[in-house]
Amino acid sequence: MELRTLEERARLALNCLARNVDANWSRLPYFWTYLKPSPPVARHGAGAGDFADLTGRWIDALALARCMTGSTTAEETEGILRHFFLTLLDDKDGLCYSEKTSWCAREVTIGGQRSALLALVTWFLDTGDDYIAWLAERLVRGLLSIGRVEGNALRFPPKTFRAGRWRPPASGVAEFPNPGSLLTPVVRLYEASGSRDAQRLARLLAHWLVSDGDWFAEDGSFAGNTAAALGAAAGLLRAGLALDDERCLELGRRVYDWSRSITATTGWMPEALGRGPISEEGCNTCAVAEALDCALLLARMGHEERWDDVERIVRNQLVENQLADVRWVASAKRRLGLKGKGKPKKETRTATYRDVLARAKGGFAGWAAPNDFIGAAPNDLIGEAHVKNWPMRHCCTASGVRALYLAWHNAVADREAAVTINLHFDRDTSAGELRTHLPYEGKLVLAAARKRKLRVRLPAWCDAGALKVYVNAKRVPPKVRGRWLALDQLDGGDVVSVNYPLERRDGWEVLGGRTFRLRWKGDTVTGIDPPGKIKPLYQRKGYEKNVPPPERAKLHLPKRELEW
Repeated sequence: MELRTLEERARLALNCLARNVDANWSRLPYFWTYLKPSPPVARHGAGAGDFADLTGRWIDALALARCMTGSTTAEETEGILRHFFLTLLDDKDGLCYSEKTSWCAREVTIGGQRSALLALVTWFLDTGDDYIAWLAERLVRGLLSIGRVEGNALRFPPKTFRAGRWRPPASGVAEFPNPGSLLTPVVRLYEASGSRDAQRLARLLAHWLVSDGDWFAEDGSFAGNTAAALGAAAGLLRAGLALDDERCLELGRRVYDWSRSITATTGWMPEALGRGPISEEGCNTCAVAEALDCALLLARMGHEERWDDVERIVRNQLVENQLADVRWVASAKRRLGLKGKGKPKKETRTATYRDVLARAKGGFAGWAAPNDFIGAAPNDLIGEAHVKNWPMRHCCTASGVRALYLAWHNAVADREAAVTINLHFDRDTSAGELRTHLPYEGKLVLAAARKRKLRVRLPAWCDAGALKVYVNAKRVPPKVRGRWLALDQLDGGDVVSVNYPLERRDGWEVLGGRTFRLRWKGDTVTGIDPPGKIKPLYQRKGYEKNVPPPERAKLHLPKRELEW
């Protein structure tokens, strides 16, 4: 499926958000989808991750996708799931617990509290409901009560909290190795509500990360879970801005800068470091989303080259990680000599076989290779050789939606009587409607809705000397200041067209420890060799055309955006 608009991608994701849920369990999302078995199956069974973590992420993603699209497709699911989520919050300590099941104890994980806070903070930003803000603050107080304060730092042991004390995980599922990703929702709660408890937790947790060399080396390098490390880096950047702490800003920047050494130009990155060769790792969308958040924060702080990182990540690994079409599953099985449809199976408490492919459509990859939706399958790399069954992990679906939202939200800024186009994606805003012709041709058109100055970021490869700018079909001399095109005055009703040649390049690159030949058109990969063997990525011959399709998707103009 060709990328048309970020909103179309979010609408596609809403299919999965609305349908990949258990109707017999208060719309609890299925954590796993296995595409290879016949018939395909969706399952619970991620331990505590089925509850606070996945449910919290799902509620966050539902609200963000709704804001982007205006769609009510998942309205019923969102309402039922919110009600269920509230039952997971403990009345005494305010923390979000998993339900006790045959595969999971009633326990608290730090990763789960991060997701629960994401849900509550986005819910509060969406509705302004003071009760939801109070629940978020109560959860923060619960974290302060179970953490161990040592000087100016708050520490959590690498365990789960169960029956009033820290214990090894009952489910056997590993905890996030880096708790710093908690900072993202905690800092945003502080900014939105002024919560002193959130401010205190942010200061204590940030000090732990900055002062304890166990998490990051001096150069920002790290080992372990990539999403957790980059989530901590994004949290440090947010904490640095909110708390005016230069140490947090500097460490967050170093971590992201170092991560680029393990990240492909397309945005592919390994799920973890230190457990095996990178060539045997897959890319999960959670890590891609956290890298995108870091790049956006740094770009907004003035590191303008990071806008190019965002553009490449979104146009390539992020959208290629989305399951936009499910017809390939049957054809891939036939090609590989695998079993076809299989016999119908009965629903169980933990699994469904009903319309699994249709329900997974729009979700995001949890284990992608640089050239294939289905990544490498080393033995026992993520437990029980799950990757051999062509898995999707739906924490990645929620993270993919959050990444789409962050790119969409930051594409155009309208502040201080100036419109700034940071990213070349279609957007409708109160300042005007932006349409881009990428990746077919280097052209963007802004129909201004009101009097404004205009700034347009030029891609790093753009030849400023070849720019052609038109206002109301009349060519005007471009004024380029650094990496920005500037127009000092636009009136409401003016139409601006910015045209530039797209750079084409073709060459060998190392992605995920293997060598591939990539064809680039601007910031978009149009082909990769060798291709994947199961579900090849970057099958984009249509992008080689120089004229965009005539039909244009309708854009949604929200009354208000959620500030993340």
